[in-house]
Amino acid sequence: MKRRDFIKIVGLSGSGLVLGSFIPAVFAKGNDGILEPGDDPKGVFKPGPFIQISSSGEVTIFMAKTEMGQG
Repeated sequence: MKRRDFIKIVGLSGSGLVLGSFIPAVFAKGNDGILEPGDDPKGVFKPGPFIQISSSGEVTIFMAKTEMGQG
């Protein structure tokens, strides 16, 4: 077996393994938690641990240390 053929086979096998394990998880999730255009989201949206957006549009940023100083 040539080195080039080995690289092709390993690459295709790895890609197949990744896709084979990824695709069933995508279809298993269904439509839970996905908003359609025109839907009205309820509650509070938290895009990260330090940012919160309420349903009224109010944005809150949480910071543990607001001023670090320069030394």
